[in-house]
Amino acid sequence: MMSKAGLCQLVCIILLAAFIGFSFFGEENTVKTADEIAAEVTEGMNLDGLERFDSERLLSQLGVSGENFESFVYYGSEDIMDVREILVIKAGEDCDTDSVTSLLVKKAEEKYNTYKDYDPVASALLEKRVIQVSKGAIIYMVHDDASVGLDAFLRCVEE
Repeated sequence: MMSKAGLCQLVCIILLAAFIGFSFFGEENTVKTADEIAAEVTEGMNLDGLERFDSERLLSQLGVSGENFESFVYYGSEDIMDVREILVIKAGEDCDTDSVTSLLVKKAEEKYNTYKDYDPVASALLEKRVIQVSKGAIIYMVHDDASVGLDAFLRCVEE
């Protein structure tokens, strides 16, 4: 029969082996930057009227701080009636992607509720929004070509 110390050592070794195994075999984050991902996502998309915004604008528009990410690219419009947005985030190791996506969903629903009674085109676009997380990257899109952008995003982060 094994002593308590021996049993404790065995349990510690098993837990260490499991931790190492999960570390090596878990989903790897993409090596691409947000700029590289955004370039592939937006290729061929109509970006007329959209401009690239900084961290301050990201915070004011979506309530997300760019300082929490390894990198990000955010396109939006100065025109309040233009609801199109494209946000690509390279999350980084300490980023809680679930919290970020929950916040993005909440903001999109708030915008939808704002537009639904007086702009059916904007509200329809907001209903078709895309929010996806894959390999440590997040995409949020409100755009006519969101499904094309999502396909490009998924291909890009898998490379």
